[in-house]
Amino acid sequence: MLKSYKPETLQLTQVDKAATLLAKAFSNDPAMAYAVSDEASRVSRLIPFFKVSLLYGMVCGTVQATPDVQGVAIWFSPHPKKLALADSLKSGLLAQGLKSVFRLKMREIQRFVTMEIYTQEMRRRFAPEPHWYLQILGIDPTLHGRGHARALLQPMLDKATSEGYACYLETMKETNVAIYQKLGFRLAGKGIVPKGGPDVWFMVADA
Repeated sequence: MLKSYKPETLQLTQVDKAATLLAKAFSNDPAMAYAVSDEASRVSRLIPFFKVSLLYGMVCGTVQATPDVQGVAIWFSPHPKKLALADSLKSGLLAQGLKSVFRLKMREIQRFVTMEIYTQEMRRRFAPEPHWYLQILGIDPTLHGRGHARALLQPMLDKATSEGYACYLETMKETNVAIYQKLGFRLAGKGIVPKGGPDVWFMVADA
């Protein structure tokens, strides 16, 4: 049984642990399998990538986690802060970004870019108004089905509703669609990432 808890804002000291969790949680995700095809090295090579995602989220939105970092959610604000060089240096984002790039092959970087361009285009189509964007949700793979996703996301969903903002996400795993529907999201559309990429589902929780 899942104990009740209040999600906490992720701290810089927890970024390494959170990045490792996300790399494991997404090791079999179609998006990560498309970008990094070598299954044997996928987790280790995704850790720097997720560090960048976490640091970016901490600067331009909020990163929420369970108290023991068994689940992590990266949210971007309806009015994200413009990223300045000083923020990149202070947060370690610039250094980590460079490290992440050098861990990936050019083909893999290109696939990440292809996914980013496509999903951002669809995001503008399905959520044109300011909204909270759930970029990443990862739960310890051994804890699926115990309510961690709801416990982690519900406070932010309630916050968005109270502020009058919709929430938006995309997922490249079809089994996640029903999970998000139970949390109040509706299916807004479906597409396919260009250049041989995976299917992707776009979902909105209306304000």
